[in-house]
Amino acid sequence: MSRPDARGILFLCVSTLISLCWGIALERSSPFGMLDFKGVYYGAQCLLNQCDPYDVPSLQNFYLQHGGQPPSSAVNARKLMVVSLYINSPFTFLFIAPLALLRWSLAQTVWMILIAVGLIASSVLMWVEGRVHSQNAALLFACAALLNCELLIAGGNTAGFVVSACVLSAWCILRDSNVAFGVLALAVAMLIKPHVAGPIWCCFFFSGSRFRKRALQTLAIAAVFALPTMLWVSHVSPHWRSEMQTNLTSISSNSGINSPEPFSVGMSNPDCIVDLQTVLSIFVPQPFLYNALTYLVCGALFLIWVRNAIQANASTDDLWLSLAFVVPLTLLFTYHRIHDCKVMLLTIPACTRLWARRGVIGWLALLINGLAIFATSEIPSTFLVGATNRLQFAQASIAQKIALLPLARSAPLLLLAMAIFYLVIYLSESKSQTSYERSTRDIDRVSLGRPHHSAIKATGNLAKHASA
Repeated sequence: MSRPDARGILFLCVSTLISLCWGIALERSSPFGMLDFKGVYYGAQCLLNQCDPYDVPSLQNFYLQHGGQPPSSAVNARKLMVVSLYINSPFTFLFIAPLALLRWSLAQTVWMILIAVGLIASSVLMWVEGRVHSQNAALLFACAALLNCELLIAGGNTAGFVVSACVLSAWCILRDSNVAFGVLALAVAMLIKPHVAGPIWCCFFFSGSRFRKRALQTLAIAAVFALPTMLWVSHVSPHWRSEMQTNLTSISSNSGINSPEPFSVGMSNPDCIVDLQTVLSIFVPQPFLYNALTYLVCGALFLIWVRNAIQANASTDDLWLSLAFVVPLTLLFTYHRIHDCKVMLLTIPACTRLWARRGVIGWLALLINGLAIFATSEIPSTFLVGATNRLQFAQASIAQKIALLPLARSAPLLLLAMAIFYLVIYLSESKSQTSYERSTRDIDRVSLGRPHHSAIKATGNLAKHASA
């Protein structure tokens, strides 16, 4: 191992150790423990005991009967609601059930280790992939991600597991190494958090036959897991669809913890919501309008990418560039919190490749990526939320709201800028590649004795690409 490699491994290990120790301290000091993991753990236990986890009173009673703390204040009542208002995918039960068979103290320790190991493995792989172009930039971004996992480790949200599965699967598929594991990992991630892994699956599906094959394999494996899970959940909870919809509506209402509107509970803690609705709701408070505008903006950007991805013959570098566009876009499209943003690790290879070119594009890639990762990290988010919690958006004018946005909603704005930046770069490189392939075909026609009027122009284009 060379000295830079040893230094990189050391920095990554130290970053992980800091997050792990800090996360454990937060978890131990909180009377509620790993609150996010408690929800899926007791939900799975409830299902294993023939109890309906999507029925709030049933899950709440089950939790209280098995060691849960009854609410003694408004804060405790809200924490109890996090556990008992089950909104996770029914397929989550299949993967949490083995842990639900263990006692709570052992289950949470195993889950914490799985999250920590997955995150460091993901960061190391993205550092290894990015250091080909820039050792220091890749290491900086990977360490920044690992240093900001305290709340994720303390809360035990399934995002820690899903993000690692997405990153590992992308690396395996793009590197054509341990592909079976990569396909399985992506299938599991899609079943647990489809709103995180689904767009990444789309990235493979629309990017040429080689990657579409892996996407279809992923879909087949997901279906194999999904069918028995659906039968199991439907047997115990025959009305789970309507109950889940009711829970989602309740938790996303104005007073709900997942509401993107200003002054909601979801915007007043360090692990805040980062989707584009949090920006638009400041100007249009009606959920129908800010949701529709979000889908319009993100959908238009996604369709532009799809149109070009289908026509292009994607290479591995093209896929990393596509992922750098899709990852921030999916964080904007629908409900996401800071803990989901660890999936930004997938943008490191594309960023370092652009940075290695230097010039304006390289500096822009480094600046936008760095600011986006900073704004979606837990430590900076803690300070930003504390500084902006008391901002009075309701009484502010349009001009004042716009002026406050870069501070109060820096994460979604930077994610949008990042998505647009990488889309522009992708379209530019795709157009250049198409021009190169057209020029190659023109010269082939000349070599076969079929003169073409653009042969001279084609030769010039090839020379230009070669020099580039």
